[in-house]
Amino acid sequence: MQKQLQDSDMWMIYREENKQTAVWQRSVVWAFGLLAATLSASAFGGVVAGTGHEEDTVIGHNAAGQLETIIGSPGLNELPPVNSFLHGWANDEPGNKTPAEDNPANDFFTLAPGAIINLRLVSIDPGFKVWSPGFTTALTTPGSSFILGGSDFDTHGTFHIDSTNPNFDPNKTDYAVTFRVVDTGTTGYAESAPFTLHFTPVPEPMTLAMLSFGAVATIGRGLRNSHKGSSI
Repeated sequence: MQKQLQDSDMWMIYREENKQTAVWQRSVVWAFGLLAATLSASAFGGVVAGTGHEEDTVIGHNAAGQLETIIGSPGLNELPPVNSFLHGWANDEPGNKTPAEDNPANDFFTLAPGAIINLRLVSIDPGFKVWSPGFTTALTTPGSSFILGGSDFDTHGTFHIDSTNPNFDPNKTDYAVTFRVVDTGTTGYAESAPFTLHFTPVPEPMTLAMLSFGAVATIGRGLRNSHKGSSI
């Protein structure tokens, strides 16, 4: 015998279905908003890792005549995907620059004329490269180096996770590279202590897009199942 629904029962079902429809609509707007943001990032070249020169490594010297570094980006630096003459992930942030003025309180001083500052590789994770400006030199082996500049510079190389390298690990999320800065000029500053930077690949735009579509599909399945459960 079929159950007869009272007017109050029908009203409750109507309200519940309208509520679920509103949740579905808001969820779809959210998911497609994520998708739109993803595609916009792709159209404009992907996610940009650096936000400005505040993330640069600053290179000066102390009163004892040793080169010193202040790391502006000690955490994980994001590298966006690239697919040109470089393959994988790459970006030119953080850069390397000299300080604007002396800071005696912190024993940190500008470089004197005659300095020639080199970025020298100490260690590097497999599958990672550091390119000089103009891509003339790739640092891949300890001891290799390129010139950053003289007493006043703002130099950006390119940090590159090379997906074509035989040692590339698609599951790796933290690539470390360690440097020293060395003076080969007439000022004769002692080399700096080693310093390490860390990098991580950000997802491909299409990977984010698939996550967005997946979110829409998951929401849809859940709400359809809710509708079935509320029907009598």
